[in-house]
Amino acid sequence: MEAQSYFDQLNGQPSSKDVLTDAEYEAYIDALITYENITAQNKSGNAAEAVRIIDEVNAKQAEASFQQQPQ
Repeated sequence: MEAQSYFDQLNGQPSSKDVLTDAEYEAYIDALITYENITAQNKSGNAAEAVRIIDEVNAKQAEASFQQQPQ
């Protein structure tokens, strides 16, 4: 995850890791990864395909959240 600090530096921005709390930074990185996954999977630029991919990602995240909850 240190690569993000490098891009912040290239863009002349303070490090996201220094500006955000640990929880915010983790959520930020997760959002970036999700965005990149959707962009990579939707090579066609088709809006309907993007919605399908987003729904798939949301379902996986909901399942992962459910599995992490204490029983």
